[in-house]
Amino acid sequence: MSLDESPGTVASASEAEAVHADYPTAAGAASGRRTTAHAETYGLVGIAGTLVAIEVLHIREAVPFPGNVSPLAMDLPGLLGAMVLRQDTIPLTDIGAILGLYSEQPLSERVVIILMDDSQQRMIGLVVDSLQGMTSLDDQHLAEMGVVGSAALLAGGRSFVHDGLVVGILDPRILFDQPQLPFAHQRARPVGGRQAAQGGRSACLLCSYNGHGIAFPVEDIHATIPMHTLRDSPIAHGPCDGVIQLHGADIPILDSLQVLGLGANFCRPERSASVAMRVPAGGYVAFEIDRFFDIVHIRNDELLDVPSVISTRKNLFCGIHMRPDGSHYLVMDSGRVLRDQALEQLAATTAKDMSDPGAVEALGPAELYLVSRSAQQRMACRLIDIVEILRLPESLLYAETRHDGYMGVLSHRARVVPIFSVASVLGEFAFYEENKACVLLFRLGEQLFGAAVEQLEEVTRCQPIGREAEKMLRKPDTGEFIQHFDLARELPVSGGFF
Repeated sequence: MSLDESPGTVASASEAEAVHADYPTAAGAASGRRTTAHAETYGLVGIAGTLVAIEVLHIREAVPFPGNVSPLAMDLPGLLGAMVLRQDTIPLTDIGAILGLYSEQPLSERVVIILMDDSQQRMIGLVVDSLQGMTSLDDQHLAEMGVVGSAALLAGGRSFVHDGLVVGILDPRILFDQPQLPFAHQRARPVGGRQAAQGGRSACLLCSYNGHGIAFPVEDIHATIPMHTLRDSPIAHGPCDGVIQLHGADIPILDSLQVLGLGANFCRPERSASVAMRVPAGGYVAFEIDRFFDIVHIRNDELLDVPSVISTRKNLFCGIHMRPDGSHYLVMDSGRVLRDQALEQLAATTAKDMSDPGAVEALGPAELYLVSRSAQQRMACRLIDIVEILRLPESLLYAETRHDGYMGVLSHRARVVPIFSVASVLGEFAFYEENKACVLLFRLGEQLFGAAVEQLEEVTRCQPIGREAEKMLRKPDTGEFIQHFDLARELPVSGGFF
């Protein structure tokens, strides 16, 4: 959804419909209804405040920006010099400069993504601001864009929605066709990507948790989830510390130490980052982590043995990956971990939020809805009911909220518009972030009102299901259930105050 930085900028309903994108769900993945869908895993990188995705199969590894960079006797766009990584000399290019995104972050704090072409023979070091995690989705959740009179876009020709943000995909094929792009030839080694995995080489995400380095196999990762508040749940016992929400479903979040035989948390954490993984028997579980570092391709024959003293369940690891700086990571054997009976039972609970689309009778045809988030809940309102969408003005970001959710007013198009906090109406504390929080304007008679939400997520087709009093919607394509929030009925706008 195209929203400018200024509070007065609006996005019309037609603009919102144009960026329609759906989230993948466990139900959609398990049902097999889309026989042509092809799932890909993407690494997410930050470039000058913009989130960009790169297909993981093209990423050889990610490393901190080196302390020693050699200048090169050439003047090319974005070229910073060259680094030596093990036996390879790799040119470093500021990808932001090529994309027209100029970062003020010091080079010493940036990250180098070693990117490979399709042949796995050419490589380049792309300098980005940060590694933001990973996500997995199929190609039917991608949107396509273009520019009139221009060739295919280097980044953004394909995109998807992630945590309410539109993420453009950088196309390595187009990048390696760019004129004056410096690259290096990789020395003779086993090939990477899917072929590499068959040759004893696999991609892993390096993470840490309570002082332990853990490497998660990329092929089984569904998404990396930033710091999130854990919610109580009846299934919170043993290694399960509670649940977190992912794409509208409650995902069990596990104490990684206890599951992997590395000990246990001293107490249940209130918040944690996590790695969500697909369980072969169906559903998802999330493993608690402190942070993630790099994406690397690991040769199986280079792994070290796991001493028995490290873990009481050493059979859950393929070995130890040792880094050049001396740090080490236990490489998870996801085939064994994710087939654990207790984990399969926990993962099966995620299906209850994504029932069979044919199990509940629909009350009406599918219409376009705008999905937003408030008080950690996803909810949807009819797109046709929304007049305009505004950024929440800075003056209301920290405004005191009245008992009925009333926040104050804003002046828009020579009108005074009363604003209500959706989270406060639900009886929860509202947490508004600049550049994320929005106001949905709707009309009741001749008067405009505004509903303040914490974040926009997507525009999608939904249909009412079940009893009308349940106020539930269902996405026909995935079966995902979303709470219906009728702006005119749910907000106290007709109580005589205005």
